[in-house]
Amino acid sequence: MAVLPLGGFGIISIAKIRSALLTSVSRTNFAAAKRAGETIEAAVHDTIVNSRIIIENNGFEDQEPYDREWTLQLMLKSFPQISSMTVTNASGRPLLKVTREDTYTPDEVENKQHKKTDFHTLRSKQRVRSISRDSHGFLILPVDLFFVNPLARDRSFALTLEVNMNRLLENISDQHMLNAEYLYVLDEQGEIVLYPDKSVTLAREKAAYNPLAGLFVQGKKVPITLARHRNRDNTPVVSNACVTGQPRLLVVVEQTVSKAMASADFI
Repeated sequence: MAVLPLGGFGIISIAKIRSALLTSVSRTNFAAAKRAGETIEAAVHDTIVNSRIIIENNGFEDQEPYDREWTLQLMLKSFPQISSMTVTNASGRPLLKVTREDTYTPDEVENKQHKKTDFHTLRSKQRVRSISRDSHGFLILPVDLFFVNPLARDRSFALTLEVNMNRLLENISDQHMLNAEYLYVLDEQGEIVLYPDKSVTLAREKAAYNPLAGLFVQGKKVPITLARHRNRDNTPVVSNACVTGQPRLLVVVEQTVSKAMASADFI
């Protein structure tokens, strides 16, 4: 009886097992990135919705200037992720601005050349603007909430929230998602805005080493499939990413190749 060599069969089987393992890792990491992205979107959405509810339920439209200031100050205490709020009339003139450090009158707001809020269409309740950096380097998401009185347009107003995305992102406490090494978040310029090592965020490093980040910055479609590359420490890694809607961010879950393939090493 002839004996057939099984070496080739064994190699093929191990290759299939490794491929299946990487597929499983990819699905797990993408699911983790997607959940984190949904958490970010939900946090922004809740901030917007809850702010509108407070303004509408407290009769803000009919309040005196002092009472309006007090209402906004209380809101700042309730929403640590909001750095400032500005009230603007239908003509785009600022009426009041409250920050965590001070309160500004209309003349003070204009003298400081704060950007005016253009009053939007009557059919829109809100407008989420593009993320930008403030003078301190914080990532700010401006959101305009429009409160329109169709019977008396002069009583209509807008409330602009400046959402500090750095503070909001820091509330995502579960950074070690499932079996992943770590999770990090990039803005549209590819700068890292959330990372386990905060010094990376403060240095505003870019994840140029990640091909998924390159596609994101270029405005191209980011695949849900796994990418293999080297990380900032030149360690071989695998990563998956998910793009959020509002605001547009890239959530990346990364894992070292050695950890991802640990199970296959016993074969």
